[in-house]
Amino acid sequence: MNYTVNQEERQGKAGLTIADVVANETGKKDATGIAIALNQAVVPHSQWENREVADGDEIDILVAVQGG
Repeated sequence: MNYTVNQEERQGKAGLTIADVVANETGKKDATGIAIALNQAVVPHSQWENREVADGDEIDILVAVQGG
């Protein structure tokens, strides 16, 4: 299965969830300060564990940073 994360191509196995992608990409399971868009639609954190990634999906991981 092929998908993209922040416009970079990735490959994964069937059954991969949004939570798996976040953990793989960020190295943490804590979702504090992270927002996910799947195919340009926001996915609530409550759905990350159950929402599977499909072939061709586009995932954007947005991380809040502090500063000014």
